[in-house]
Amino acid sequence: MTKYLEALPSVSLEMVKAQNALEASGETVLAPQQVDMLEQTLAKLLSSQYSSFEKRRLAMKIEILRTHVVDTDFDRELHRIGDTGCEPNVQLANQIEQLQPLSVRPQYQVTLCYLNQDGTTMMSSASSLDFTHNLTLEP
Repeated sequence: MTKYLEALPSVSLEMVKAQNALEASGETVLAPQQVDMLEQTLAKLLSSQYSSFEKRRLAMKIEILRTHVVDTDFDRELHRIGDTGCEPNVQLANQIEQLQPLSVRPQYQVTLCYLNQDGTTMMSSASSLDFTHNLTLEP
């Protein structure tokens, strides 16, 4: 499952970016139904690969930051599935602050977590600013 948790945030990130590109305007990039569909897709993939996969143990955080044209204030869109403790090692806003000035907008981050039966949590995250994937096990 580790291999898939490393790859799936990048796949999800590309799906969110594609959805944003399709939207001509609007307040949000992802509607709740689209987040549900993404969760169903990931769960179906993981359950087809691992018989021990349990959807209730999967958590996801999707964060989208957009700026206004004139200033540097962010419009933040946040979607969560499952455990609200599913957080990336480095928050998207912190990554952006380190790279200011940054002209490419919006920015995205997807974090997936899976609670193992032994109580450890596998976490993997991908952002549009950091293309490395961090997979960690936390007690």
